[in-house]
Amino acid sequence: MGNLLRQELEVGYFKWLERPGEDLGVFDNEGDFEECRKRVHCNCSHWSMNLQMKYEEESSKYVADISGVEEALKQLNDPISGRHHVIVWGADHNNVYFPSFTKYKKTLPECLMQGINGGYLELHDPLINGGEGIPMPAIDDETLITLNCEMLGIQAAKLKSSQYVKAYMLGMEELYPEYFGLGNGDFRPASWKHFEAWCERQGCPVPAREKVIGDSMNPERMLWLSFREQAMADRCGNYYEAVLKHDENHLIFYPTHGSTMCRDNRSRLGQQPGTLACQCDGMEMGHIMVENDEERRNVLLISHFTSFGAPVIVPRLGNKRVDLSAIGGGRSFSAPMLRRLVYECLGMGVSKIFPIHWTSRLHDGEWFIKNTEAETECRKVFDEITFAAPFLTGMARLQPQAGILAGNAEWIKGWKPEWTGFMQDAFAGQYHMTLISDEIIGKHLAARMPVIFVLDNAVMKRRTFSELYNYAEAGGHLVIWGNFAINDENQASFRDEERKDFLHHKNIVFVPENRGRKRVLREFFLSGPEFGVFGERFVYQEFPFKAICAAAEEIKDCILRPFDMEAEVDLTNINIYPLTDRKSLAAVCINNGEDDVEFTIRPDRRLMEDFQVYDICAGKIGDTRQHLNGGGTKILWFCPKNAEAGYEGKLMEAEDCFEKWRAAGADVSPYRYLYSHMQTGCNLKKRAVLAEVMLHTLAVSTEYNFERGKLHITCKVFDSSGEAVKNAGLSFRLSPGDFEWQDLKEDVNGYTCTLDEKKLPVIYDVKQKEYVRLKGTFRMIIRAEKEEKQGGSIINVYI
Repeated sequence: MGNLLRQELEVGYFKWLERPGEDLGVFDNEGDFEECRKRVHCNCSHWSMNLQMKYEEESSKYVADISGVEEALKQLNDPISGRHHVIVWGADHNNVYFPSFTKYKKTLPECLMQGINGGYLELHDPLINGGEGIPMPAIDDETLITLNCEMLGIQAAKLKSSQYVKAYMLGMEELYPEYFGLGNGDFRPASWKHFEAWCERQGCPVPAREKVIGDSMNPERMLWLSFREQAMADRCGNYYEAVLKHDENHLIFYPTHGSTMCRDNRSRLGQQPGTLACQCDGMEMGHIMVENDEERRNVLLISHFTSFGAPVIVPRLGNKRVDLSAIGGGRSFSAPMLRRLVYECLGMGVSKIFPIHWTSRLHDGEWFIKNTEAETECRKVFDEITFAAPFLTGMARLQPQAGILAGNAEWIKGWKPEWTGFMQDAFAGQYHMTLISDEIIGKHLAARMPVIFVLDNAVMKRRTFSELYNYAEAGGHLVIWGNFAINDENQASFRDEERKDFLHHKNIVFVPENRGRKRVLREFFLSGPEFGVFGERFVYQEFPFKAICAAAEEIKDCILRPFDMEAEVDLTNINIYPLTDRKSLAAVCINNGEDDVEFTIRPDRRLMEDFQVYDICAGKIGDTRQHLNGGGTKILWFCPKNAEAGYEGKLMEAEDCFEKWRAAGADVSPYRYLYSHMQTGCNLKKRAVLAEVMLHTLAVSTEYNFERGKLHITCKVFDSSGEAVKNAGLSFRLSPGDFEWQDLKEDVNGYTCTLDEKKLPVIYDVKQKEYVRLKGTFRMIIRAEKEEKQGGSIINVYI
């Protein structure tokens, strides 16, 4: 069972997290929190100190207005209306549909994006500000970045010891003008300077401006679009550092919105999760589904965001039903869709889930759920998740053993609807897969994800090509279908001699099957009162799903379907989302159809052979035969049979192990939840399981010093006996940084590694207009493994 019951989330993040669904709220409920808590039983809200940029006429400059700080803190700590968990807002946004920055035309014109001819890129919509031109603030303006960093720092310094803070959000919706059809940008002189600095860092010449615009995807435009994604990540890195240097005690998330999984939306948004997720602690999501989400946007986006092993939160979960009689052409959740989408988030391991909105009416819809059927359903769903909490403790998404590569060089040109279709087939067949991108590919991925599906990636980055081979050499398996590595990102062809090693590698399979049937995919997005939504239709021929999966299923211990299921009826509408605490399994079951369904379900024998089933929300022992109502949900817990046998002995051993780790100076913060709940949980079997998890965990102690431009790291690893462990696998990555995992080598001192200056985090300095080595705080995410035992630690490094 050991290694196969692996969690996708890096173990170190349990320092801050306890279980999926631990923080439940409704977006914009902060002004009516007590009423919202009474009605839907939520326990969390958004909150902000409401720091503002104030324009001083005398100096003609913007300054940080901190006059409301003390009053905001008083409200947060108020014994009656405060003292509940909050997600803290901070920094700016540039979404022109929520304008608060038209004043910058007069007071800060240099911060506004410009087209290639120097003009502003403006929205003119009669529904917004009466059609007045609304310009878009830049991603990398010196004044905006500097002042927002100052305000984020002030806020973080005041909140660093607050137990009410669950997370920070670094601003709100940020994007490029192309997303709203406002023209090509940003060509401000300061932005072009940023581009020049980035090109120098890449070791490539700066192209002519005229080469980077247009519809053709030439190498110069590819370079420009890649830079724009990095510029967005540079903004994130600046804001992350501004918070982290004042508050290392809380998680810090970058907000996303829209859908990058449709045509060239990724480049229009400048939103590449693999570039952003390593500049902070994880991704926050503000995506919106339309009606019944046939395209499966919710789970597709979340699955990609969680693939990095970092936490994901969804405190802006949106759903629009078309109703042209409503303001903005639509309303919020129906009761079935609220249930389904919240449960999908739960099944993906998301800790913070907020449907939107509580009371808001906006130009594009009546978003409130207060006094609607969705409010009633929200209460039921929140109560079920709260009731399930003891069983969900320590759970995270089961590590998918197969990833579908959406290669950056292909994706930046445009998303393939075939990738969406392949994932739709996976969900419909109860397969457990995920979407991945280039950043995580390499030798370290092979032990966690034994299969990568490389499906029709004709254009591929040179580095990705090499890392795919490294992955296969490390024991990973590639299942390749369709065009593979024809050209690189510079439109140079891969030579036959470069590809021959792939053709004859024992871990690489090429599937010759033809495309399948013709299908239609409709991607829907928000619109105003005339139509409510607008959509795009894609007609494509599907990839041969069965043939591709069959090639993977030949691989030993590759488990594509964690649960074996049988039924007398079609199970296409039944989705199963597996969670694990490393010793037991949970199945979040959702019926997306209208008809009741009966089926049998049991874990794959390689995951768990002798087990007992609990129907958590029903509060009773169940069996493998299950009934799921149309639109219904269930949470089933599969624990080892007789898990409680010898509990007291296991508990004492686990308690002793925790104390030995603490005495040895190991980081025990990721295991606090184990220590507490194995002693006091309400279910004896779950307590026994958590004690067993503790006994199969590795603890890590870390020391570092920085001298002469080099970072020296020394770790020690301890098992449940409290003894130092030899022959473990230890690696780490840095944040802000990238997803390149560095190995620690075993020696007489433990496990050591030295990073020279080139491997240390860099940040874009908006004042100097150049990339500089970060001087301040960053996080080190450490992973430890030996045989079936896993562990981890996250420490803060100061240089």
